[in-house]
Amino acid sequence: MPVLPIGEAQISKFSADIDTSGFRPGKYSLPDFLIIGPQRTGSSWLRTNLCKHPQVLMPFKKEIFFFSHLRRRDHKRYRSNRLEPYFDLFKIPLHKKLERTAKAMCQGLLLPSMIRGEATASYATMPATDIANIFALNPAMQIVIMVRDPVQRSWSHAKKTLVRDRKKRLEDVPFEEFERCYRSKSNIERGTYTALIEKWRSFCGEGALYIAEYRKLCENPLGLITETQEFLGIASGPKFTRKHLKTVVNPTSDDALPTQHAELLRALFAEEVTRLERDYGIKV
Repeated sequence: MPVLPIGEAQISKFSADIDTSGFRPGKYSLPDFLIIGPQRTGSSWLRTNLCKHPQVLMPFKKEIFFFSHLRRRDHKRYRSNRLEPYFDLFKIPLHKKLERTAKAMCQGLLLPSMIRGEATASYATMPATDIANIFALNPAMQIVIMVRDPVQRSWSHAKKTLVRDRKKRLEDVPFEEFERCYRSKSNIERGTYTALIEKWRSFCGEGALYIAEYRKLCENPLGLITETQEFLGIASGPKFTRKHLKTVVNPTSDDALPTQHAELLRALFAEEVTRLERDYGIKV
């Protein structure tokens, strides 16, 4: 759980998008790991099942958006481009630390180490400049990227955006609206996992990037959360998991993927599905 010194040399590595004027060098609490999404791949589920682990400390709120919205000051999710408010999210009150330590010791962990992290699903598709800010902050940052069948991810995202968020019925949204959503640059980018993995891997240290497969979440949720715990270097196993392993977090409707939609999406992502299996052995 790093409380690391940030000095002038380190400050100089941040892009101009981060306002460091008047920033006071010193020791600050920083995140050890990030769950970067992309959206509709199970990041909410993973956060829910990690945040109560006795060795994990996470901000109360999911989706911090700090690094992904530095240049979007007119966006409703923008809060600040200064480091201090971001660091404040990782200040853990003493009573909370003692509570977690006591819980860990009750589960058989003596003098347990703690780690901090956050989950923001929009981080996955950030440009390299923004990713560089993250590793300027903490060169040892661990990254969890999630991979879901890009066809099903697109369908889930479209249902959320066009149906759930607008409080509409599926049959009230014409196929043409779905098609525009499927063909959008952002949708294609979120589903092209191999490019996202390679971009982030170019910044990560050896062994510092973990690919969490949505398929495993569905087939063996305990196995996936255990693998994630082991990657993060914390205690793992059934007694360190929450009761929400089989709970669907942030769901959309259970409407089946219509044939017309499926045919279009399979055509859009056919090459990516092939690359995933060829380069990473991931069958979606």
